[in-house]
Amino acid sequence: MTAITSRHAILILALLMTASDAVADALPQEFSYTYLEGIIAATTIDLGASPHDIEGSGIGVALSLGFDPHLAFTLDVLSTTFDTFQHIPVETIKKTRIGLTAHNKLELSTDVFGNLSLLKAEISSFDGITDTNESDIGYDINVGIRHYLKKTIELEVGFSHMYVFDHPAFNVNAAIRVYTSKGLAFALSYVTGSNKEALLLTGRIQF
Repeated sequence: MTAITSRHAILILALLMTASDAVADALPQEFSYTYLEGIIAATTIDLGASPHDIEGSGIGVALSLGFDPHLAFTLDVLSTTFDTFQHIPVETIKKTRIGLTAHNKLELSTDVFGNLSLLKAEISSFDGITDTNESDIGYDINVGIRHYLKKTIELEVGFSHMYVFDHPAFNVNAAIRVYTSKGLAFALSYVTGSNKEALLLTGRIQF
C-alpha cells in the first residue's frame, strides 16, 4: 500500500493508544453519531490473472448529524486515484453517499447500527490517448457494532453490501478508534472483500 504502510499504521496506533491513557477521564459517555471526519485511504486491487496489483490512494470527508435518539443523517465523499504497476495514474474513482443511520444500544458499552445510503460513483480514466468519464447511481448497505474495549478505545466491526455499475461488492471492515479527548478521536480501519483491501486513517471531531 502506498499512502499508509502497515508499519506506519502500527506506529500511529501505538502512539494514539499511549496518548489515550493520559486522558481516560475525558471519555465520551455515549457513542456519538454527530461528527465530522477526515479520511486518508490506501487501497490495493488484486487483478487475479495479472502478477501486478493496482495501488490507489485517496482522501475524503464524512459528516454525520444525529437528529433523533436513534437516527442520523450521513454524507460522505471519497476520491481515490489508482496507479499502474509503473506508478502512472490511470483511473480516479469518486464515491458520494447520502443516507440514514439507525442505531440502538445493546448494553452500556455496545451499540448496533445500520446505514442505508444512495451511492453515486464517478470514474475518470485515461488510456494514454483518450479520457473517459462515466457515472452510475447505486446503493450501499452497512451493518455493524461499536464497542468500548476500555474507556478510551473503541472497536467497530461490520460488513457492507454495495451495488453500482451492475456490480455487487461485499466487504468486511474492522476499526480501532482511540479517543484523545472528549471531542476528538482517531481510527485505523481495515477493509477487505471483492478482490480489494484498504487501510484507512481517520480523524474525527465529535459534537
